[in-house]
Amino acid sequence: MTALTLKRFVFEVKTGREISYTVSQEVYDAFRHNEVFKYTLPVLRNDEDLANELDKMLSELGDQQRGRDIQIFDMDLRELLHANGHIRLARTLLSAFRKTSPNEFRVVLLMSLLWIRDVENEIDKHQLNYVFDRPFEASQLVNQLLSGRSVLVKKGIVETASSEGLMSNGVFSLTAKFRKSLTPDRIIDTNGEAKWSNRITRHNDIMYKELFYNTEVVDDVEGLRQLLQPKQMTEVLARMEKMGLRGGFTCLIYGDPGTGKTETVLQLAKSCGRDIFQVDVSKLRSKWYGESEKLVKGLFDEYRHIVKHSEQAPILLFNEADAIFNRRMENAERTVDKGENALQNIILQEMETLNGILIA
Repeated sequence: MTALTLKRFVFEVKTGREISYTVSQEVYDAFRHNEVFKYTLPVLRNDEDLANELDKMLSELGDQQRGRDIQIFDMDLRELLHANGHIRLARTLLSAFRKTSPNEFRVVLLMSLLWIRDVENEIDKHQLNYVFDRPFEASQLVNQLLSGRSVLVKKGIVETASSEGLMSNGVFSLTAKFRKSLTPDRIIDTNGEAKWSNRITRHNDIMYKELFYNTEVVDDVEGLRQLLQPKQMTEVLARMEKMGLRGGFTCLIYGDPGTGKTETVLQLAKSCGRDIFQVDVSKLRSKWYGESEKLVKGLFDEYRHIVKHSEQAPILLFNEADAIFNRRMENAERTVDKGENALQNIILQEMETLNGILIA
């Protein structure tokens, strides 16, 4: 660590064992405008802003073009949380920060952001390497977690994940208590799993907007509105069941950007008294092999749970669906292509057995 990196005039770039340095864009802009550069940490407004800033810091930690020295990262992280102590999430993370080592806290931070973003609750030992400078440090912490010697276990922050009653070797999750402190508004059931309150848009909360369509679209939209009315939908599903057909309904709305596809679904939901379970498609894509399939399967499982406990089945809305609903690839040989085909197979299978309303 040099004086220049401490003052953020340069950032390290690591390529294998080689370390070089690059001038930050902020420094370049200051020099170009003949201004004095001084690095300042942002003062943020709320939990969402803080989570976004922490996401950015973590991405820079693994960015080869603008790498952060691990010690500088830890220092920035501590200063950022202290500077934003007025935010509830900052106070929650600071309480964990005071109890743990920097290595342990980086693990807590990574797992906390994955939980807050609804990506996942469980993380395996290989994913932990992301926040360590040296692989052997990650291995040491994994062993401490498994043996219960880590402060993270002793303080009730992290636990070994279980699957069907068996402890999973090398898979960890935040405890239900700590997850509750991160997201107090999210409902946690008796098994420690998140329920759906944070993803549901209530129909009463949707603002009414008058929409205008081309003449050839008006009848389609009105027909869909009539079908989604609770009484009409109940009658249609009863007839489908009598004919031995599945009890789900799927619909694809297509058109150019900005033509009102999403707003149409919102207004349909409001007029039909149905809540919307809206999917952030970007959160269903993971760089980890097999993780996207797991996320999609979990999403449909969650939707089934919602339908079961709802008076009226909400609308499962996939916005920007073309990012995940794709064509299966013929003669797939590459691992990434096989993974993509597996993802499409899961989506098609879930649509076939859907007991609810899906609009993409």
